Amino acid sequence: MKCLSFALAALFAITFASPRFTQAAANNSLPSHGVWGVDLTDRDPAVKPGDNFYMSQNGGWFNRTELTQSQPTAAYWRDVRRAVPAQIIGILKELSSRKDLPANSPEDKATKFYRAFMDEDSVEKAGMSPFEPMLKRLKAIRTRSELARFIGQSAGPGSSRAPSLPSNSSNRQFCSLSIAQDNLDLKLNRIYVGQGGLVLPGSEFYTDPKLADFKAALPSSVVTAAALSGSMA
Repeated sequence: MKCLSFALAALFAITFASPRFTQAAANNSLPSHGVWGVDLTDRDPAVKPGDNFYMSQNGGWFNRTELTQSQPTAAYWRDVRRAVPAQIIGILKELSSRKDLPANSPEDKATKFYRAFMDEDSVEKAGMSPFEPMLKRLKAIRTRSELARFIGQSAGPGSSRAPSLPSNSSNRQFCSLSIAQDNLDLKLNRIYVGQGGLVLPGSEFYTDPKLADFKAALPSSVVTAAALSGSMA
């Protein structure tokens, strides 16, 4: 659950803010981290663009993408979502092992951020204390207007969201909050409110046998979180 939102921040910190990236762009050369460009293997040269332009440009991806019972859907964004976090974490691990990073450089800052993020001993030592102010506010709610205000402040504009996804399905706030087209009247927009943080970070955590232990541990984790918050008292 740690990977997705952190990966984006690290990506911008390391790649786009890097002086080497800026210099590479100025020289019209490759960026500092790996090869990039248009993946022409997604095309299907056997299909003429005039016959079916969509499949001529995407047929290669369709031909090599398999649907299974555990993965009944597929999409480019899902491929990226699965690949990029692992790539970013690999970059950060490599940077963390180096001792020659210039002080206060983008790489140095990203490495310090990553180490602090992975410092589980400090997290365990802090316990529930960082959550106490929000839990106190939550327990003090007595009216619908107070609940609406709390949701707006915790999941509305300016709050922590998941910028890489079209919805708030991985929102880590108490509630998810989004504005979208009304399902019954397409001329209207509605505010949609949903639960925010009691989910696993991706569909593979529910379907991949190698990750079955995470799925099995989720119910007890939810109960433990509720007990720690005092909501089961």
